[in-house]
Amino acid sequence: MSIDFIFPTPIFYSKPDVDISGLYNTYARLKQIDENGSKNSNQGGWQSEKISARRFDAVLNQFKVTIERYANDEIIDSYGLNKSKTRFSMSQLWFNCNTNSNHNSPHIHGPDAFLSAAYYVKVPKSLDIQYPADERYTNKEVPGGIKFLKDYDDLYYMCKILPYLDKTTACNCEFVTYYPTEGTLLIFPSNLIHSVAPTNVDEERISISFDMVMEHF
Repeated sequence: MSIDFIFPTPIFYSKPDVDISGLYNTYARLKQIDENGSKNSNQGGWQSEKISARRFDAVLNQFKVTIERYANDEIIDSYGLNKSKTRFSMSQLWFNCNTNSNHNSPHIHGPDAFLSAAYYVKVPKSLDIQYPADERYTNKEVPGGIKFLKDYDDLYYMCKILPYLDKTTACNCEFVTYYPTEGTLLIFPSNLIHSVAPTNVDEERISISFDMVMEHF
């Protein structure tokens, strides 16, 4: 029997050519200025305030230009948008740092954003491991991994079969894990529920989160 997966949820990933050392220096400077950071989805750890694109320094602005080029050259085609009338623009970003038991509870971004993302500035070597893509669907929580979760209606529906599962598959998994890899960018729909698992190591796991809005002209 053949199978089709309809209404897919896209996860775009790449390794963009950006100034990763400059981004780390920006993170270090912001953390020195504001040691307490901000409290949002983060449980422990440190998170910067949200930085509007209007306040980007030279390093962040170049990061913005690179990401927008990728989004408007490739992602826009996946949605079938008219390039002469629409474009994706990074509206804000913030830095995150987790160690040990620090984690981020399930959340979404928005409501104004259309796309959201995670870019990994620094990942402890013990976490920076390449795994087979099939392992994303095993309901396995990986240290420092980002988990994309089904929405609550889907989970309620899945409760009917959970007691009888023999194995986890793309059809029945409760969440999908992507492993943190230094220099990797993940872009996903802003309404997709996601969380971050504890790193369980003393070293810093540093990422940039950002939102992109869709502009019309």
